[in-house]
Amino acid sequence: MASYNKGKLIGLLERKRAAYITLRDYSTRASSAQDALNRHISHMRSNASEMTAGDAIDRLLLLPLSEAAALKRADVEEYQIQRGSLTDARRTGVPFGMWEKYLSMRASAERLRADQAMVQGRIDSQFAVITHLVAAVKKWGFADPELEVI
Repeated sequence: MASYNKGKLIGLLERKRAAYITLRDYSTRASSAQDALNRHISHMRSNASEMTAGDAIDRLLLLPLSEAAALKRADVEEYQIQRGSLTDARRTGVPFGMWEKYLSMRASAERLRADQAMVQGRIDSQFAVITHLVAAVKKWGFADPELEVI
Protein backbone atom coordinates (compact mmCIF):
# COMPACT_ATOMS: atom_id res chain seq x y z
CA MET A 1 0.00 0.00 0.00
CA ALA A 2 1.28 3.46 -0.94
CA SER A 3 2.05 6.04 1.73
CA TYR A 4 3.64 9.46 1.95
CA ASN A 5 4.79 11.98 4.54
CA LYS A 6 1.77 14.29 4.57
CA GLY A 7 3.37 16.81 6.93
CA LYS A 8 6.41 17.19 4.75
CA LEU A 9 4.37 17.66 1.57
CA ILE A 10 2.07 20.19 3.27
CA GLY A 11 5.19 22.05 4.45
CA LEU A 12 6.52 22.16 0.89
CA LEU A 13 3.19 23.44 -0.40
CA GLU A 14 3.14 26.16 2.28
CA ARG A 15 6.69 27.25 1.38
CA LYS A 16 5.70 27.33 -2.29
CA ARG A 17 2.69 29.50 -1.45
CA ALA A 18 4.89 31.88 0.58
CA ALA A 19 7.37 32.06 -2.30
CA TYR A 20 4.59 33.03 -4.71
CA ILE A 21 3.45 35.76 -2.32
CA THR A 22 7.01 37.10 -2.39
CA LEU A 23 7.02 36.86 -6.19
CA ARG A 24 3.76 38.81 -6.33
CA ASP A 25 5.42 41.57 -4.28
CA TYR A 26 8.34 41.69 -6.72
CA SER A 27 5.92 41.74 -9.63
CA THR A 28 3.90 44.59 -8.12
CA ARG A 29 7.03 46.64 -7.45
CA ALA A 30 8.37 46.03 -10.97
CA SER A 31 5.02 46.93 -12.51
CA SER A 32 4.76 50.14 -10.46
CA ALA A 33 8.27 51.16 -11.46
CA GLN A 34 7.52 50.48 -15.13
CA ASP A 35 4.27 52.49 -14.92
CA ALA A 36 6.11 55.46 -13.40
CA LEU A 37 8.80 55.17 -16.08
CA ASN A 38 6.17 55.09 -18.84
CA ARG A 39 4.52 58.24 -17.43
CA HIS A 40 7.90 59.99 -17.35
CA ILE A 41 8.65 58.92 -20.92
CA SER A 42 5.25 60.27 -22.02
CA HIS A 43 6.06 63.58 -20.36
CA MET A 44 9.43 63.71 -22.13
CA ARG A 45 7.82 62.89 -25.48
CA SER A 46 5.19 65.57 -24.90
CA ASN A 47 7.90 68.16 -24.25
CA ALA A 48 9.81 67.03 -27.34
CA SER A 49 6.75 67.08 -29.59
CA GLU A 50 6.09 70.71 -28.61
CA MET A 51 9.54 71.47 -30.02
CA THR A 52 8.98 69.15 -33.03
CA ALA A 53 11.78 66.96 -31.71
CA GLY A 54 9.82 63.74 -31.15
CA ASP A 55 12.00 61.70 -33.51
CA ALA A 56 15.19 62.93 -31.85
CA ILE A 57 14.00 61.90 -28.37
CA ASP A 58 12.63 58.58 -29.64
CA ARG A 59 16.11 57.73 -30.97
CA LEU A 60 17.62 58.51 -27.57
CA LEU A 61 15.02 56.39 -25.77
CA LEU A 62 15.95 53.37 -27.90
CA LEU A 63 19.57 53.43 -26.74
CA PRO A 64 20.79 50.79 -24.30
CA LEU A 65 20.99 52.12 -20.76
CA SER A 66 24.80 52.29 -20.72
CA GLU A 67 24.88 54.37 -23.93
CA ALA A 68 22.01 56.57 -22.75
CA ALA A 69 23.85 57.27 -19.49
CA ALA A 70 26.99 58.29 -21.40
CA LEU A 71 25.21 61.09 -23.29
CA LYS A 72 26.26 64.65 -22.53
CA ARG A 73 23.91 67.52 -21.81
CA ALA A 74 24.21 68.84 -25.38
CA ASP A 75 23.37 65.40 -26.82
CA VAL A 76 20.10 65.36 -24.88
CA GLU A 77 19.02 68.98 -25.03
CA GLU A 78 19.87 69.58 -28.71
CA TYR A 79 19.78 67.74 -31.99
CA GLN A 80 21.15 68.56 -35.41
CA ILE A 81 19.26 68.96 -38.68
CA GLN A 82 21.20 68.85 -41.91
CA ARG A 83 19.86 71.19 -44.61
CA GLY A 84 22.07 70.96 -47.62
CA SER A 85 25.51 72.02 -46.46
CA LEU A 86 24.18 73.80 -43.37
CA THR A 87 23.70 72.18 -39.98
CA ASP A 88 21.00 73.64 -37.77
CA ALA A 89 20.98 72.94 -34.01
CA ARG A 90 17.54 72.71 -32.43
CA ARG A 91 16.29 72.23 -28.88
CA THR A 92 14.64 68.95 -27.92
CA GLY A 93 12.55 70.41 -25.11
CA VAL A 94 13.91 67.81 -22.68
CA PRO A 95 16.04 69.30 -19.90
CA PHE A 96 19.06 67.28 -18.82
CA GLY A 97 17.65 66.92 -15.30
CA MET A 98 14.58 65.21 -16.76
CA TRP A 99 16.88 62.90 -18.72
CA GLU A 100 18.84 62.02 -15.56
CA LYS A 101 15.59 61.21 -13.77
CA TYR A 102 14.62 58.99 -16.72
CA LEU A 103 17.94 57.14 -16.47
CA SER A 104 17.46 56.59 -12.75
CA MET A 105 13.89 55.36 -13.19
CA ARG A 106 14.89 53.10 -16.08
CA ALA A 107 17.76 51.55 -14.10
CA SER A 108 15.43 50.93 -11.17
CA ALA A 109 12.74 49.36 -13.38
CA GLU A 110 15.28 47.11 -15.11
CA ARG A 111 16.76 46.02 -11.77
CA LEU A 112 13.31 45.18 -10.40
CA ARG A 113 12.44 43.15 -13.53
CA ALA A 114 15.74 41.27 -13.19
CA ASP A 115 15.02 40.59 -9.50
CA GLN A 116 11.55 39.35 -10.38
CA ALA A 117 12.95 37.01 -13.04
CA MET A 118 15.57 35.71 -10.61
CA VAL A 119 12.93 34.97 -7.94
CA GLN A 120 10.71 33.30 -10.55
CA GLY A 121 13.61 31.11 -11.67
CA ARG A 122 14.39 30.09 -8.10
CA ILE A 123 10.76 29.22 -7.43
CA ASP A 124 10.51 27.22 -10.63
CA SER A 125 13.62 25.20 -9.86
CA GLN A 126 13.00 24.77 -6.15
CA PHE A 127 9.38 23.65 -6.41
CA ALA A 128 9.35 21.87 -9.78
CA VAL A 129 8.89 18.46 -8.16
CA ILE A 130 5.77 19.44 -6.21
CA THR A 131 3.41 19.10 -9.16
CA HIS A 132 4.56 15.51 -9.70
CA LEU A 133 4.35 14.70 -5.99
CA VAL A 134 0.80 16.01 -5.70
CA ALA A 135 -0.22 14.10 -8.83
CA ALA A 136 1.27 10.90 -7.41
CA VAL A 137 -0.53 11.38 -4.08
CA LYS A 138 -3.85 11.84 -5.88
CA LYS A 139 -3.15 8.83 -8.11
CA TRP A 140 -2.58 6.69 -5.01
CA GLY A 141 -6.09 7.64 -3.87
CA PHE A 142 -5.25 10.14 -1.13
CA ALA A 143 -7.06 13.46 -0.71
CA ASP A 144 -5.63 16.44 -2.57
CA PRO A 145 -3.00 17.92 -0.21
CA GLU A 146 -3.26 21.33 -1.91
CA LEU A 147 -6.74 21.73 -0.44
CA GLU A 148 -5.21 21.74 3.03
CA VAL A 149 -2.98 24.75 2.33
CA ILE A 150 -4.72 28.05 2.81
